[in-house]
Amino acid sequence: MQGLAYRYAAGDPITAGRARDLPLPSGVNPARSPDWAVDVSVFFPNFLTAIGANTYFTHQMWPLAVDATQYEMTYYVPAPATAAERFAQEYFFVELRDLLIEDLNTLERAQANVMNGSIREFHFQDHEVVLRLHNATIRQWLKDAQANTSA
Repeated sequence: MQGLAYRYAAGDPITAGRARDLPLPSGVNPARSPDWAVDVSVFFPNFLTAIGANTYFTHQMWPLAVDATQYEMTYYVPAPATAAERFAQEYFFVELRDLLIEDLNTLERAQANVMNGSIREFHFQDHEVVLRLHNATIRQWLKDAQANTSA
């Protein structure tokens, strides 16, 4: 099935990790790397876009409680020209869904371990600079909010 989906896709899906010679806007895959899949931009605090060849999708995370978040993803693709292209789109929607379920499952298990006390702190590695910045920004927001409420 995957072979058929790749054959009839209008462009490489983001899960392929390779770029065809598709016209891309300036700023998207600026190095024109053949191994490129998507460019990801995060808009603090809860919105993310992933722009790929012939597609893009957004993620929104809405905190509901200390241990609950509503997660929304919207996938945008051009209208298919053929039924085969539509099949390929649907196939890759499911493939992307399955990849995200793996990631979200990891987050759910980490949250469960935080809540039961098994994990007391996280150590960010050197390559996790975006997570470090996100964490530092949230800590500063909380510190500022606490200072404003006690003043």
